Amino acid sequence: MYEQEVGRPDSSTRDKGERMQNRLPASQKILTDRTVGAPVGMYKANRRGDIFYADRGLADIFEYESPEEMVTESFLARCKNPGDIIRVIETLRKSGKIENLEIESLTKSGKSKNVLLSASLEGGVISGMIKDITGVKQHERQLIQAQKLESLGTLAGGIAHDFNNILGIILGHSANLERVHSDPTKFNQSVEAITKAAVRGASLVKQLLTFARQTEAVFETVRINDIITEIKKLMEETFDKTITISTFLQSDLPFALADATQIHLALLNLCINARDAMPKGGNLSISTGIITGESLKSRFPNAAPERYIRIDVADTGIGMDEATRHRIFEPFFTTKGPGKGTGLGLALVFSIVQNHHGFVGVESKLGIGTTFTVYLPVQEHAFESSQPSGKTARDVPGGTETILLIEDEETLRELVRAVLVSKGYTVITAEDGEEGLKAFLSHQEEIAVVICDVGLPRLGGVEVLQRIRARIPRTKVIIASGFIDQDAKAAMYKAGANEFIQKPYSPDEVLRKIRDIVDAGD
Repeated sequence: MYEQEVGRPDSSTRDKGERMQNRLPASQKILTDRTVGAPVGMYKANRRGDIFYADRGLADIFEYESPEEMVTESFLARCKNPGDIIRVIETLRKSGKIENLEIESLTKSGKSKNVLLSASLEGGVISGMIKDITGVKQHERQLIQAQKLESLGTLAGGIAHDFNNILGIILGHSANLERVHSDPTKFNQSVEAITKAAVRGASLVKQLLTFARQTEAVFETVRINDIITEIKKLMEETFDKTITISTFLQSDLPFALADATQIHLALLNLCINARDAMPKGGNLSISTGIITGESLKSRFPNAAPERYIRIDVADTGIGMDEATRHRIFEPFFTTKGPGKGTGLGLALVFSIVQNHHGFVGVESKLGIGTTFTVYLPVQEHAFESSQPSGKTARDVPGGTETILLIEDEETLRELVRAVLVSKGYTVITAEDGEEGLKAFLSHQEEIAVVICDVGLPRLGGVEVLQRIRARIPRTKVIIASGFIDQDAKAAMYKAGANEFIQKPYSPDEVLRKIRDIVDAGD
């Protein structure tokens, strides 16, 4: 087996640095070259991070009128994320230097910028350099989005096949209901099959929309095993059945600080690459575990964190020769035929992992298969999210309040209305935004909760929400949508929405939301 080592070189000496640079794949050299000419600023600070010298370049990067205005400012205060502050302090304390640490910073006006931070601590003085790579990161985000669309296109045939299967299950069992209505067992089996098929379809749509959305990177505490489980479901629904997919996930795997969507993209690209290496079928496995940073230092000298999450994506495919293996991370390099790939997938994997302060390794042998290994730093001291209560939907009580339901899909509107009425509620319905607003104005004193779809005809859900809240600010509103990005959702909460409900939803989920906000009071 051969292993490709991918990581930033150890630059402790010029000769050693040059030797390491020559061993780097072309992709890293290209990514490094893209920062050439980026704005650079120099500074000096005390141990606390208080700046006592700044040059014109640093002032320009952070949008200060002059270098003197930055004196006594803390360069740590320019870090947007608390985790970056901790990483800077800990790295300087342990090794006395930082080399090209990528962080998100804030200008004087609060604008976000991506920078590379270098610093050294000698005699109580921190000397450093900051390089503004905001433009590079914007280009990189565009590249990531393009690769997402390519990946979705690659999966499109399998997705269409799976949706046709789902629709076949629903249509078949729907037609069967009338024939078996006198047999409770068979009737219930058909109903259960329809429900499972619908949930399966909704889950696939949610994964695709989440994966395809174009957003800024959001680093948060994530469970890598959960991401892999989602990818496995997607592969099982879209990959050829001649490929056996298996996972071996360490049960007590710690958290990672990561952008879940980007890690999803990186791992999915590795899986697609594995699939394409097995045109006649084979085995694809994903495994996770823990490895110490110390044990990685011989291959990746910048492996500073104590522990890393190890993710192996292995296939039993055609493998690679050494020449191919040395070029796989180059942008636009591909061994696939025309129209079968742009060659961006593995270059993006490398870039994403590097942005997460991680490393990528690859072992391959012709005729045996390939294993890609991703190493991501462990997020120490992460906290578990609160667990949902054990209350089931059937336990949710009804009420006597009046509910305004604004929904343009007639079948769904009538279904929800019937469920709410069966629970004792009085329900007023409307089929578009204008009709809903008129109904509210006519019954505003008696309406306890408004349930409003976002994509309404004539008057959109957001405008309906704004007008209702302008009229009676205390009105409780539940917004429903099949897909809405995080920025739009945040804007609706700011406009006064009390709850958000994701379509497709079950009527019981609506009952829970209603009781939650009514019982919470004003």
